[in-house]
Amino acid sequence: MLKNIDVLKYLMSILVVMIHAGYSYEIPFLRVAVPVFFILSSYLFFSRLPEDDGMVREALMKFLKRASMLYLFWFVVLLPTTFIIRDWYRLGVGEIIEKIILGVLIRSTFPASWYISAYIIGIVITCMLRKHDRVLLTIGVITFMICCLTSNYYYLLAYVPYGDVLQKWTDNYEMYNSFPMGLLYIYMGMKLKGWLDSGLGTITFMLVVGIVLLYMENGLIQYFGFGRADDAYFSLSVLAPAMVMMALKLPSIDIREEFAVNLRKMSTIYYCSHLTLLMALRSVMGGLEKYQYLIIVLIICTIESFLIIKAQKNRVFSWLKYSY
Repeated sequence: MLKNIDVLKYLMSILVVMIHAGYSYEIPFLRVAVPVFFILSSYLFFSRLPEDDGMVREALMKFLKRASMLYLFWFVVLLPTTFIIRDWYRLGVGEIIEKIILGVLIRSTFPASWYISAYIIGIVITCMLRKHDRVLLTIGVITFMICCLTSNYYYLLAYVPYGDVLQKWTDNYEMYNSFPMGLLYIYMGMKLKGWLDSGLGTITFMLVVGIVLLYMENGLIQYFGFGRADDAYFSLSVLAPAMVMMALKLPSIDIREEFAVNLRKMSTIYYCSHLTLLMALRSVMGGLEKYQYLIIVLIICTIESFLIIKAQKNRVFSWLKYSY
């Protein structure tokens, strides 16, 4: 079933590019991509986690090393453009260090990097509390609800007790683009192995219900103008796990192993580099249509991925493996 996961990850990376190209308001289904990434990353980690506590620590350290190297690779490679995009060149050394620390922990450094930080922090928290199921679920549900309320339901907060506090908080900290956004989905990924006993009919029903609920929720939000951003929908908590479960339940896709592995690598490269490319394109080639930016970025990301995967096989460029 790993081939199915690899294909799903690659497709989700394209959806993420489409989101940042400006299609998410027109096609709300695109917003399932990041939750699917969270669930997949969590499932792959926890489904292989040993029972022995000593081995768990070893597995967690191995995960942290690999994920941190991925973050560090793209942070260094994209640092010159990040300085320009974030206006860091206008700041003092102390302010830059503060921005980097906050960016790594609760925001972004290079564009779209928040997800990498979020799944690292989320996996660590979930792993540490894995034996406290109710605590994890409670934390996940509460943070998820806050993310939805401060994103798609931001202007509705004016009618909610302490809503003004959440609004002011959101003005300084977009929780829906930080690690709290991933906690419920990472919990789902941890529990997913046990949920796979569900029949294909049940999963298909969940999938259909999730899609219907998403478009109903989006219609309601658009009609009443609740949203500040469209990052977090309540209905994605049904749709995203259903999509992952469907991918795991279906027969394995008949493609070569090497091709599937390359799709997995490409999905990571696409995610980490696409938004910087898109922002650079908009800066130097303003005025293009959305589909033109989308096509150009996908072409560049594909060529970039091909070159990295090819070059990494050479011992001199073996360090490129940290890009995916």
